[in-house]
Amino acid sequence: MQESESGNGGVAQVILAYWYRSPVEDTLDSRLDTVLSSLLRAERKAGMNNFEKPRVAVGFGGCVDIIVDGVALLNNMGLQPSSPPLHHDYIQNAEQLVESFSYFFPPGAASE
Repeated sequence: MQESESGNGGVAQVILAYWYRSPVEDTLDSRLDTVLSSLLRAERKAGMNNFEKPRVAVGFGGCVDIIVDGVALLNNMGLQPSSPPLHHDYIQNAEQLVESFSYFFPPGAASE
């Protein structure tokens, strides 16, 4: 009987954790919506001239990325994991670096 009671307690804990979770920041979503709607407006303004064929430009980049183990790099710099992880538009200090790394690292996203 004790096993079923502890099982109910586990379900209650999951429900409480879900109920009291941190609110999701909609800031990034709203910024992405703004960028997308701006691009769509610009596209509509450009239009297509029926008499001229569109021109297409193709470019090639020559940059080389440096790939390092991010966790090892932060450990060698003496920086500790951040709580809570935060997204920064630009990084001005080591604290913001760790917060941004903590934000992008779990999903495996690039953070350029």
